[in-house]
Amino acid sequence: MIVTTQCDQVLRDGASPGQYCPPTAKVRPMSDNRREQQSSSWLGLVLRDVQFWVPVAVLAAGLLVLRWIS
Repeated sequence: MIVTTQCDQVLRDGASPGQYCPPTAKVRPMSDNRREQQSSSWLGLVLRDVQFWVPVAVLAAGLLVLRWIS
């Protein structure tokens, strides 16, 4: 493995708690763009969500039972 920066060298050797290394271009930020892209289609998320379909199925079954007993 090639050490590209001094910070990479420090991290590889085991940095002490007092040492700080700024993030490099290789480090991926905490925010994930995939989540932001998926959330743009809220209808698609709702239609694929089990927590949406279970209550819909229970409601439909309940309405069918009410229709049957009336």
